[in-house]
Amino acid sequence: MPGNGSSIDLTGSRVTLVANVGALAVALVVLVEVAIIENKHFGHVLAADPFLCLFPAMVMFAVRSEPFSCFFLSFYFLISIRLLFVAYDVVEGADRIGKGDNPLFVLVLFGMATIVCFVVYVVVALIRLLFTRVSSEE
Repeated sequence: MPGNGSSIDLTGSRVTLVANVGALAVALVVLVEVAIIENKHFGHVLAADPFLCLFPAMVMFAVRSEPFSCFFLSFYFLISIRLLFVAYDVVEGADRIGKGDNPLFVLVLFGMATIVCFVVYVVVALIRLLFTRVSSEE
C-alpha cells in the first residue's frame, strides 16, 4: 500500500527506469557490434560475449540508483560509439586493428568496473541492513 513505507519500489525513479531500459537497448547494440568485430576480425564469436555486454545493464536494474544508472548509461554510449567506428572499419575492409590492439578491451574494463561497483553496493546494503537491525532492537 502506498504511503505506509512498506512498499518496495522495483524500478526506482522514472529517470532510473528510462536510463536502465536505454542501457539495455544500447547493450544489445554493443552486443551486435562486438559480434561483427569478432566474427570479421577474429573469425569467431566468444560464448561469454552476451554476458559481458549485458552484465552492466543487469546490474543497473539491480542497483536502481539514478546517478549510477545515468553514469553507466553514458559509458555504454561511449563504448557503443567507439565500437561502431571499429565495426564499420572492419566491415568496410579497412581493418586498422593492430596485433596487440584489442578494441574490445574497453568492454572488459567496463565489466570489471561494474563488478567492483556491484560488490560495493552489496557491502553498503548489508551494512545498512545490519545498522537497521541493531537500531531497531534497541
